[in-house]
Amino acid sequence: HNLHDWDDEIRQVSTILLTKCQTLKETLSTEHTAHLELTSPGFSMATSFTRQEFENLLDNQNLFTEINRTVREALNKALERGYNEDNLQAVLLVGGSCQIPCVQRVFRQLFGKDRVFYHYPLDAVARGTAAFAAGVDFYDHIQHDYAIRYRDTQTGRYEYRVIVPKGTPYPTKTPVSRLTIKATHHGQKFLGIAIFEISGSKTQSSSSFELVFDVDGSARIASLTPFEAEQRSFFWMNQQNPTFLVADPPAEPGEACFEVEFNIDSNKRLIVSARDIRTGQTILKDALVVRLA
Repeated sequence: HNLHDWDDEIRQVSTILLTKCQTLKETLSTEHTAHLELTSPGFSMATSFTRQEFENLLDNQNLFTEINRTVREALNKALERGYNEDNLQAVLLVGGSCQIPCVQRVFRQLFGKDRVFYHYPLDAVARGTAAFAAGVDFYDHIQHDYAIRYRDTQTGRYEYRVIVPKGTPYPTKTPVSRLTIKATHHGQKFLGIAIFEISGSKTQSSSSFELVFDVDGSARIASLTPFEAEQRSFFWMNQQNPTFLVADPPAEPGEACFEVEFNIDSNKRLIVSARDIRTGQTILKDALVVRLA
């Protein structure tokens, strides 16, 4: 009699077949040959697969092309934040499919064998989630440089001053940086401190051009404007709320208004204390600015 995909008998056989195929994939990840046998009322089959046949099947389904496309998309997004491929220290493969030798081979070809790891592939995410939920921090030092942005009164250009150097241990026992905040224009009431994360790829050669992948998969070299190049190297951390100091009364250009001290707490957060120079009063005490990486 005729059977359809939605018939119970077909659905039961399909479920068993999927389980068998999963076992077949796992076996071929460690062995060069695997056997598949399936028997049910009115149906039976037996066959063998080699690892080469399995890899050919994956290739025919464009798996390796999709891996390469996905990786390149991720690298391009990282580049938008100012991180190029040279900044990658390690690539951790997770999930059952990363046990397939040809999948591992693709990533080793992309990133080099010394940077690719696949320890605990089946539960690496769960292990990391559990550690994070328990409050474990995987670093005891700051991973990037952080700077404030200010306008040079002589050139009119934005400049950056590092207030938290990469490698700074935390929590800090003494202020990591001290600054005097001055007004820049007549009648200035709000004085903001813009915090930027500086990428490690800020070089002259990497800021003029970037490799762009179009929708059809083709690649081209695109030039960057100075503004775009800056965006690749500097990420504005507190863009939503950069102003948190209020001058009362409003200040004049060059007038020193506030003394500020930055610290890093045990949760890797940049905190600030501020004193109004004109009144001598403390207006901020360990106020949260941003969370650092």
